[in-house]
Amino acid sequence: MTQKQYKFVLEYLRTGNRVEAYRRTYDCRNMNPRTIARKAQEVAANPKVRNLLEEKRHAHFERYQVELDNTLRNLLAIAFTNLTDFYDFDGKTLRGKDLRTVPEHKWAAIKSIRVNKKHVTITLHNKLSALKALGVHLGMFDGKQRQGRIQNSPIALVGDEHSIGRGTE
Repeated sequence: MTQKQYKFVLEYLRTGNRVEAYRRTYDCRNMNPRTIARKAQEVAANPKVRNLLEEKRHAHFERYQVELDNTLRNLLAIAFTNLTDFYDFDGKTLRGKDLRTVPEHKWAAIKSIRVNKKHVTITLHNKLSALKALGVHLGMFDGKQRQGRIQNSPIALVGDEHSIGRGTE
């Protein structure tokens, strides 16, 4: 494989466009656009170039999949972790659980822990934001539907916080 072919592969991966990759790799100043497109196809069809492209795409996909899996795992923890995962309530008294007994995946939902002489305060990340991010990822809303639901909802969004009451008008 030549250095130019290797650069073509990298540019193709960067841009997702073989014609643009060809332009960035080869001198095309005096070339007709159709010629550039034909030459780009020829380079992309080269077995060595095709194999390297496939290898690089596979490695990129694996890295992306790990990042996506970790992000979704954290969003799921935030969206579906409740105060009862950290506290016990017997109807009269609220008691914090031994945090060593809380499943590890639930820890992603914790935004902060404050300890003072009398008590421990656990603040969780915004559940509604995590649910919205998951809904968008799953394609559950388009912009119009989401806006209508928020406007007619009894949940009013204020910055990163939310409260129950009159919806925004």
